[in-house]
Amino acid sequence: MNDESFGWNTRRMTTIWVPALIVMAVIFVLSSQSYEQQTIKTQLTYVVHSTILSDYLSNIKIQYGSLTIDGNKDGPGGVLEFMIRKLAHVIEYFLLSISLLRGIRYTTKLRLPNAMIITVLLSVCFAVTDEFHQLYAIDRGPRPQDIVLDTAGVLIGILVYGLLALWKKRRLVNTYKTEGL
Repeated sequence: MNDESFGWNTRRMTTIWVPALIVMAVIFVLSSQSYEQQTIKTQLTYVVHSTILSDYLSNIKIQYGSLTIDGNKDGPGGVLEFMIRKLAHVIEYFLLSISLLRGIRYTTKLRLPNAMIITVLLSVCFAVTDEFHQLYAIDRGPRPQDIVLDTAGVLIGILVYGLLALWKKRRLVNTYKTEGL
């Protein structure tokens, strides 16, 4: 039995799954880096210096688990960097969920709701293992709050994918109706 009997070939399989593997690799590499390797606090401080954003960020105080980000102490660059880093969690897992869901949908016969459930489970498991992995990274540590952000990114990705699939299906149905098929 060859690959063609399943409706896909090696090239198609590769193009379907490579995006998910790339996103997972990027997440893994970024979580392996120390804070010092990733920090852009100095550059952000320079960019927001003498702007209204600087004054606003200086007055922000964020409690994130055991971590406190204080605009007066950490400066506007520190607050902005923290926000960017946390937004990155959401974006990374948004992309991961869409690419995983796409892979699952195109290489299995699962219906969309079942594929969504599997995608959420796989993505959240990856988020948990990523936080565990940070136990071994220099200047890093696991934060359960990051898993919550990762899960939010996954759920947003699933929602966007589902809405696009619904829109595509309705558009297709409307096309058939207008063409009289």
